[in-house]
Amino acid sequence: MSTSSIPSVHRCARYTPGHSVHWVQARRSWIDKSISELPRGEIVSMEGEVIVVANEGPLLRYRNHDVDRLRLLIDQHGAEVALHESWHLLKVPIPEGFACICISRDEGVPLEPCVDPTAVPQPTSVEEFVDSTVKFGGANLDLSQLRRRQE
Repeated sequence: MSTSSIPSVHRCARYTPGHSVHWVQARRSWIDKSISELPRGEIVSMEGEVIVVANEGPLLRYRNHDVDRLRLLIDQHGAEVALHESWHLLKVPIPEGFACICISRDEGVPLEPCVDPTAVPQPTSVEEFVDSTVKFGGANLDLSQLRRRQE
């Protein structure tokens, strides 16, 4: 089974740490450091939205809104992960490269609730686009569509 057949369990419009991976985040992390340069760890437990990773130091605790997808990934590809904390990502090595899971450091507080993408109105102005980006930590919109809406 390829990662494309391991869909996200949650449909979520948030791109804040611990929620959906934004394509810019994934791309910039790839440019920033190759996977061979990243520290490695092993997922030792997952409970609720909390993920515990062992590496050379103390156990690391993260949160993610879609732990069921991560569970499917590690069941198929193993519990080893690469840690790219500056981009809030766990990277699970897979035959095609790696799958990105957006993480937030566990501070003992649950993540904000997911937001259904169909409940988020498409922006009709640059101001609405900026507001949506700030509110949800990112956005995906073809800006030429926004330009057409304003005409």
